[in-house]
Amino acid sequence: MSKKQSTSSDRMRVQAMQLLGRWTRLSAGHIALGAGCLCGASFGALQPSDYDEQIVAFLVGRHPRIKAIDHARLDQLLRAIANGAVARDASLTPPECQALLGDVERSLDSFDEVHRTGSKGI
Repeated sequence: MSKKQSTSSDRMRVQAMQLLGRWTRLSAGHIALGAGCLCGASFGALQPSDYDEQIVAFLVGRHPRIKAIDHARLDQLLRAIANGAVARDASLTPPECQALLGDVERSLDSFDEVHRTGSKGI
């Protein structure tokens, strides 16, 4: 692997870990729904994991080769990117991994905008 490829790979791994940290914070907090949030008893059937599954399904639809890895949850997928398993086991090229990370980032931006208005950067 060339130095340029190694640097690109390192950046992707760091980005994956940053996105993992962001998802961990987002999924652990309040999820706003209209005038309420998921903390109320009336919303007991809806959990952050439901959004997790939807995000992963979206990502698999956009990047079908990631089916080759254990990616049932977004945190697992991001860890697989960080440790190189996505590139290795799903045979994704660095540009494909970068596109996948871009889709994860946009998904988290959307989730944050819809469910946590005003919490960006926290």
